[in-house]
Amino acid sequence: MRRRVQGVRYALAQAFPELLAAIALLSGWALLTWGVASLLVWQVWPISAGLLLLALFGFGFLGTIAREGLYLLSKRGARRG
Repeated sequence: MRRRVQGVRYALAQAFPELLAAIALLSGWALLTWGVASLLVWQVWPISAGLLLLALFGFGFLGTIAREGLYLLSKRGARRG
């Protein structure tokens, strides 16, 4: 049991900088959206959340979908499987 706790502590210590970076990124997004929403309207929140999700997922993937098209990509995937 003690080894398991030490392993968890070690894993958390290794991931701590990444966790801090993720918290900083999301906090910055929330504060920026809050500021824009206070100047404009509350509808900024869902738009901003959508842009955040797109950015986290990757704009390169969206570019591939736009260039190739979902139908062609799904046909390629079906042939591979």
